[in-house]
Amino acid sequence: MQRIIKVKDKNLLMNSDIAKKYPILMNFLEEKADFPLKDFNTLDDETQNFFKVQYPKILEIAKREWDTVGTGVKYSADKKKCQLCNRSTRNVVPIKNNINGKQLVVGPVCSEEFRRNKMNAS
Repeated sequence: MQRIIKVKDKNLLMNSDIAKKYPILMNFLEEKADFPLKDFNTLDDETQNFFKVQYPKILEIAKREWDTVGTGVKYSADKKKCQLCNRSTRNVVPIKNNINGKQLVVGPVCSEEFRRNKMNAS
């Protein structure tokens, strides 16, 4: 089932600073994060407009808050769960939010986006 907010994006937003500035988003993340995309038209007009216009911009800002920490992929003898997509992996990459200091451990696929952030900032 496709959701309005992907699991990976929900986990990122819940740990990002920008999301806290949008009560409509925080409420949705906390209460309706599994809301199916097929039911989008049942949402009130304000919420639909928010997701059409503001949500993509907020998600991009949230992604730019994060960078990889250190030199990259680390091997873990025990399987860990990527804190964004929830997949199991032995290869992990720490990422850190540059605004609020939160840290997450993600898999190598999810970490690619944050490595690009670091390269683009250089």
